[in-house]
Amino acid sequence: MTKFWLEKGVSGICLKPPEVYMEDPQLRHEEIAHWIHNIVLISGDRTSLKYTMKYYGKENYNVVHFPLNFLLTSVTPFPSSKILYNLIKDWFRKIPARGIANWQAENHYDVERIGSRLNAEYMDIMMILVMTLPGVVSIYYGQEIGMMNTKLRPDQIRDTRWHDSGRSPMQEKFQWGCSSNSKFWLPVNSDYYKMNVETQKKQRYSRYKLCSILSSYRRTNTLKDGNFKPYLISPWIFAFTSYNDGKKSIILVIINTGSESEMLHLHTSIPHLPPYLKVIAASMNAGYERGTKIYTNPKFLQSFIMRPSSALVLVK
Repeated sequence: MTKFWLEKGVSGICLKPPEVYMEDPQLRHEEIAHWIHNIVLISGDRTSLKYTMKYYGKENYNVVHFPLNFLLTSVTPFPSSKILYNLIKDWFRKIPARGIANWQAENHYDVERIGSRLNAEYMDIMMILVMTLPGVVSIYYGQEIGMMNTKLRPDQIRDTRWHDSGRSPMQEKFQWGCSSNSKFWLPVNSDYYKMNVETQKKQRYSRYKLCSILSSYRRTNTLKDGNFKPYLISPWIFAFTSYNDGKKSIILVIINTGSESEMLHLHTSIPHLPPYLKVIAASMNAGYERGTKIYTNPKFLQSFIMRPSSALVLVK
């Protein structure tokens, strides 16, 4: 099956689990070794962090280009800032110097969709988080518009490999428009009439537009190659910066993971920021328009409020 798709010219393939496809970690005499320089090879094995790092290979060879990172799929409702800080730091602490990081918050393996697993506000938080961290982002279909698990009757369940309801609630039809017509193997989610691409393209604020904005900024050198530094601002406020060119270009991401608003004084928490930064992206509940100036210089004596379960992306 793998050879069939490779010969069709696919750009990449995810091996699940990788050890089924290869006997030799250095890919000697392995069929897939002929393809590694022409396509992206990803490993999709949910295992310990120590074992996952082995898929990066050694200095003189790659087993795969990068393994999928499942750490963020373990996040539970209202994680402390320290939990996010440690999950991200652990990955960067163990990844080889030449390794490419990967981030994902949803998948079809064994976790519910973000809105069903955490809450609706966390759809924006997790999208902003994975789209601004350094490395390769994996977006599970429907995450870009905030799709939830679909509700199924027992007779509609098709895949029971996870638990009684199986993986089927996360494998529903993608919601392109306002029509419920479908010959898909599962019924469309009952919220299709409002949670779809067609509707969100017309809205002033939507998860589709948030994802589009973040996608454009992923192409900037500041996010691709910038110096990354995380911060624990409070028990519920997590932040990180990415900067390059001697801090001429800076991106600051701030996330309130808690259930209460917090007042922030950035100059006391993050050193060497410019006098002000502008909002380029925000969770829909953040309360800040794109282009809003957030002052960081203490002479302005200004603080600002981070609403509960919200996130901001600021740039110089």
